[in-house]
Amino acid sequence: MNIWFLNCFEYSKTASTIYFFSSFMSHSCYPNAVWYYRGADHIVRARRQIRPGEEVCISYLSEDDLLQHVPVRLQRLQNTKRFWCTCERCSAAEDPSRGFVCPQCDTGQMYAHVVGTEAAHPEGCRVLSSEFSAAPCCSCGHTITEMEARQMVFNEEKLGSVIDHLTASSETSSEHAVEEPTLDELHDSEDFINAHFAQHALADEAWGLLADAFLAKGLCDDQRRLLKRRCDFASSAYPGLSGAHAWALEVYGDALLHSHASEREPRSDSEKKSQ
Repeated sequence: MNIWFLNCFEYSKTASTIYFFSSFMSHSCYPNAVWYYRGADHIVRARRQIRPGEEVCISYLSEDDLLQHVPVRLQRLQNTKRFWCTCERCSAAEDPSRGFVCPQCDTGQMYAHVVGTEAAHPEGCRVLSSEFSAAPCCSCGHTITEMEARQMVFNEEKLGSVIDHLTASSETSSEHAVEEPTLDELHDSEDFINAHFAQHALADEAWGLLADAFLAKGLCDDQRRLLKRRCDFASSAYPGLSGAHAWALEVYGDALLHSHASEREPRSDSEKKSQ
């Protein structure tokens, strides 16, 4: 049963399949191939150039998960496939999905160091001080201190709480309804992210929730600004073609088209007179 569980492909919410060749393919968080279904056919195609002799690898993670920072990816693969990933992205010196604003100059960026499987643990997003030992700012060269690393722990946990609150407030069918955040609270959350996070998967998740919240209040400019930031994050955090990046661009494009269509709608006589 474990052989099936660890090597199958999800076909639908209630069915999975297994194949001779693709089920033997190794995982990489920077895969050179992608699998998908076309009807009942299971198809594997190259997603970037594959050199002669290079192993063909697919991702066991979703496209969204490929943008997560290393500890989250490591833990999810361990939980679902029972192995620790050592691919080039999980073994790189820095984690481009886990960037912070330099606490010294407030403008430069610094990224968590990848420290191997010890970075993976149930919390999934907690900063370890060892991940910032000798982590320099790309602008001023400042090196993180132990106290600053602890502050980063606090900031990540606080951002996680912001995400939880935004998620709960958007779930109108929940039995435990949470009051919608005010406009000031939304802007405060965005300011907090801008002050402490440079290029971070949690910030990207929060931007998506904030964009929806701004749209619900009719603030389309704020929505589009954050959707653009999601596109920029997906482009910078992952080094190649990304389904998550494509979906972010699609949502951003839809928002732009909706805005353009609204601007072209004929105004009523009362609206013209009011101007």
